[in-house]
Amino acid sequence: MTPHEIEKRLYACSYLRAIDLSRFSAAGVPITALYQPDILARAQIEFAEQLPLFEFVDAKAEGLASASWAMIFIARDGFGEISDLVAWSPKSGRLAAWLGAACLLGGENIFLPRLNPVGALIVHRSPLEWLQAGRKGVVIVDDIAAGDLLSLTGPLEVRDRGYGAHLRRALARPAPRIVIAPPSLARAA
Repeated sequence: MTPHEIEKRLYACSYLRAIDLSRFSAAGVPITALYQPDILARAQIEFAEQLPLFEFVDAKAEGLASASWAMIFIARDGFGEISDLVAWSPKSGRLAAWLGAACLLGGENIFLPRLNPVGALIVHRSPLEWLQAGRKGVVIVDDIAAGDLLSLTGPLEVRDRGYGAHLRRALARPAPRIVIAPPSLARAA
């Protein structure tokens, strides 16, 4: 799907309501974080059971028991290109990608200069923290997919030790299985 088609799907979503704006404002989110660099929208979605994926719910199927309202973000890659849409349910805390192409919110921040004392990439626990920080840093959407990318871009900075320990476990990668070639193949090489 092209970036234009992804953006077009975002604009088919609903605008934030006055109550949404009030809640974000009360939580300390700067108003500009709700529309820069991309507008934040809302839509009724259904999260996948086991995967960090979601699907939009058709307006005709509104009575669906598993559907929920979520905030919809444009996700960008490390080069700032639109790659996906990400849904976040403030009620449940769930976060998921529409196409499965985005493992992070704020991916465009990965390669930007880091002006903190240790040159660390800030990793926020939730989209709310990320919005409160004016969309600086990243939020992990998919631990598995983000693990390889974040291990290459470290160091990482978090707000508390508990989340740091969680990230260490979630982003850890087991060594690949290693087999020894039979002697006849080893000599041929």
